[in-house]
Amino acid sequence: IRLREEIVGLQGRLRERSNELTEAQEAYRALERAREGEVAELTLRAESLTTELERLRRALAGRETELTEAGQELQRYQAQTVDLNARIAEQAGQIEAMDALIKRRLLDRVEELERYASDFFGRLREVFADNPNIKVEGDRFVFQSEVLFPSGEAVLSPQGREGLDKFVEVYRQVADQLPPDLPVIIQVQGHTDRLPIRTARFASNWELSTARALDVVQYLIDQGIPPQRLAAVGMGEYHPISEGEGPESLRRNRRIELKITSR
Repeated sequence: IRLREEIVGLQGRLRERSNELTEAQEAYRALERAREGEVAELTLRAESLTTELERLRRALAGRETELTEAGQELQRYQAQTVDLNARIAEQAGQIEAMDALIKRRLLDRVEELERYASDFFGRLREVFADNPNIKVEGDRFVFQSEVLFPSGEAVLSPQGREGLDKFVEVYRQVADQLPPDLPVIIQVQGHTDRLPIRTARFASNWELSTARALDVVQYLIDQGIPPQRLAAVGMGEYHPISEGEGPESLRRNRRIELKITSR
């Protein structure tokens, strides 16, 4: 009986151990399944990281190519910049030299014009030295209007023609000294006093001064002075040489001025 009881006891412990083994096996299988899931997840992550790494490598290779091309482009640009700067420096030197040459030529022209005007006015001063109504004042040759025109008229008087003939004679004396390419202009300016004029022919001092300047210019052309050397300008009463209101001031402001200038 005791042996049977021992056998029954052993069988009971065997079943317990068998149950424990079964539970252990199930736990092991569960652990294996869990590990398989972790391995699969890790495998997927590894594959994803590998794919991302490859993409980054390709992107890096592309950027390296772009960087190389940009470096080459920068080198070309730097070479072009050096060449451009050299050309700019060369052109700046040429411009500076040309500017100096132009200034020198202009200065020579100005000096030449001044010499011509000085000689011209010097001779005029000698010719009209005894005539108080015809003067050389600075760079201007001044006829009082009554020497050339009757009051309120714009047609040269015989006395005015005689005065202009002397002017033309002096011009002819110095004309040979005038280089053909020197842009000398004899500007004829008509000036009036400030007293208003309203006649059938002249509605204002502007018109009277302009008509007188034009008549002088036409006469000078008729006497052989080239028209390209002449200019007519009406100044009206707006450039007086005397600010007084008396008869003498008004007389002085009524005048024809001939001025040597250039284009």
